Formats: sequence, structure tokens, C-alpha cells
Amino acid sequence: MTAKTIVFAHHKGGTGKTTSCISVAGFLAKAGKKVLVVDLDPQGNATSGLGIDKNTVDISMFHVMNKTLNIIEPILLNTRIENVHLAPAHSDLMIAEIKDESVLRKALIGARNSYDYILIDTPPGNHNLIMNGISAADHVVLTLDPGIFALEGIGDFNDFLNKTENIDLDFMPDMIILTKAQSAFLKKADPAKEIRNELEDMFMKNIYIVPYSIDIYESQKKGLPVSHSFPKGNVGKAYKKIADDVLKL
Repeated sequence: MTAKTIVFAHHKGGTGKTTSCISVAGFLAKAGKKVLVVDLDPQGNATSGLGIDKNTVDISMFHVMNKTLNIIEPILLNTRIENVHLAPAHSDLMIAEIKDESVLRKALIGARNSYDYILIDTPPGNHNLIMNGISAADHVVLTLDPGIFALEGIGDFNDFLNKTENIDLDFMPDMIILTKAQSAFLKKADPAKEIRNELEDMFMKNIYIVPYSIDIYESQKKGLPVSHSFPKGNVGKAYKKIADDVLKL
């Protein structure tokens, strides 16, 4: 067993990275796959989203990223989701002194033999953490929220990635998810249709649409991914389709 490692990334906040990461993880687990979720966001939303109180965590990704630990296994936790383990985050990750972009990749070497999939949730803005996530990954999932700045954000993100000097990145996401789409976006609203068409032309691949739904908010309150709280809803069906295609990567 050698895990396929997938990073959910964008340098902006609020694009649906965490919801996408843990929802896909949940559906992969339902498909019988063993999954590790790595929470690289100091806000710890993936940690909370999988039912773990980050304030009760003694060791976390902070200790991995500042090299107190050089392997990830000692921090791993069971979650409420069968087949899903978590490398939790804590707010102290904000002050981790990260020396290079290969810290996470090296820490995951042993864990790759224990999982089918490793999914990495990255934070907005923090260059070193995002670059560590991308450097460790076999596949990149770009998440976007619909709006006038969605396409502009891709260019900004590309510029953001090109700032690194230590690793060679030819940025080409394997999957693109457009989140929080209002129902009208799937029918007549021109802005979202234009965004989707532009993205398809830009990357020559289909764009996954995840509708806006109160199911996401309710799932967050429950400390469960959509896959295990509202799997039959429109959001659940959208993420089930994405997970099915992740299995084909």
C-alpha cells in the first residue's frame, strides 16, 4: 500500500478547501479506503470538522512542521469516521518556524505505507504551509468560490506558487471544484456559467460544481463531514461524485 497524496489548495480563504477535503475523505472511507487527513491550517477547521476539539490536542502538526518530530505517526488520532485518521492542527501552527518546503513530504514517508489516501487541507495565505502541502502531494485539487474574482484568483494563485525557489512547480490542478454555487448558477445565471466555461478552457477539464446548502453548516455543527451527515443531499451527491473520480486518479 502506497498512499496517493492529494492537497486541497488556494491562497484565499473561504473557497471550500476544508469542506471539500473532509467530505471527499468521508466518501473514500465509505468506499473502504483507509484515509489520513492532514490539517495544515492553524485554524484547525478540518480537525473540528472531524469531531476533534483542537484545544484538547497535546501534539499536533506544529510539532511536525517545526521538526520537533520528524515523522507524523506520533500525532495521529482516530476520528468518529471509520477508516479516517487525523493529523490535527492547533493555533500554535501559526508560529511554527518552517525552514523549507519539504518538511511535510519527509514526515509522511512512513505513513504513505499505511494508507490508501492522504488528503491535505491547507490554510489561506501562509506560503510555507501551502508550499509544503503541494510539495508533498501527488495531485492538486483547486477549490474556488463563485464570484467576480474567481478567475482573477487563479492568476494570483499561480503567481503565488511561482514565488518559491526551492522546488520546481508546473501548476496544473488535477481537479477543480467550484463551491457554494447557488441553484441559479446551475441554470441561467451567466456569471457562474462564464466562470465554469473559462475554467474548462483554461485547464481543458471538467469543473466540479458543489451547490450552496445549509447542509454544510449543519455538518460543521455536528463535527461530521457531509459524507456522514447528509450524504443524500445535493452537496453530498456532488462530493460523492468527486470522491468516485478521485478513486480513478
